[in-house]
Amino acid sequence: MQPLIRDGDVVLVEPCDPGSIRLADVVLFTNNLGMAVLHRVIGKHQEKGGYHFILQGDQAPHTDGVIPQTEILGKLVGLERHDMQINMSQPSLQILGWGAVLRSKLGKNWAKPALWMTKAARRTGVFRKYLN
Repeated sequence: MQPLIRDGDVVLVEPCDPGSIRLADVVLFTNNLGMAVLHRVIGKHQEKGGYHFILQGDQAPHTDGVIPQTEILGKLVGLERHDMQINMSQPSLQILGWGAVLRSKLGKNWAKPALWMTKAARRTGVFRKYLN
C-alpha cells in the first residue's frame, strides 16, 4: 500500500459492519494463504449471503479477486507515523483513495497518466505530507 502505508507505520483498524464499507476504503482481510493484508476496496456488491468486495493494493497490478465479507477483519481508520497521527476520514486522504480506485479501474493502458497523477499529487501541499 505504498506510498500511503510505509514500513514502520502503526495501522489503526476497527471492526466494522460490511455494509458500511465504501469504495476507496482500505480494509484488513485474510487472503487465501491465511495472511492478514491491507488493500483498497475498488468494487462492492451484495449477493445472497452478504457483501463481496474486490480489493487491490495501490501498487498491485492485479486485484485480489472477490473477497466475501466473512474475510474482512476491519477498516483502516488511522495511521501513526513517527509523531504524526493520520486520520483516514480526512478529505485529502479520501481524494487520494478515489484517485487510487480510478487508477485501478483504468488499468495498465493508463499507466503513464496515472504516474503523472501520482507525481502531481506528491507536489501538491495538501497531499505531500502523506506521500513523501
